[in-house]
Amino acid sequence: MPLTRGRGGVQAALVAFDLLRLNGDDLRPIEARREALMRLIAKRRSDGILFGEALAAEGAVVFAKACKLGLEGIASKRQGSFLQERAKPELAQDQKPGFR
Repeated sequence: MPLTRGRGGVQAALVAFDLLRLNGDDLRPIEARREALMRLIAKRRSDGILFGEALAAEGAVVFAKACKLGLEGIASKRQGSFLQERAKPELAQDQKPGFR
């Protein structure tokens, strides 16, 4: 089902940035997951799902820019890192204070 209109008739899209498993296969490290996700999204471009490009920059700089753009926050992960199923994930999330 394509994402075409959100509330109020505004066009909506989903931005995907990670793919943990594909057809039951564990995809590690993050570069392999993102490559598989990019290929999957490219096949279905018209479904309203976009690939979230990675930024090779200092996290604080990216977070400050996201806040200036009015975005909720960022999610980040080190290149070459592996997803581990444990209590303390490698994924860092920074959220703008007071964002609604």
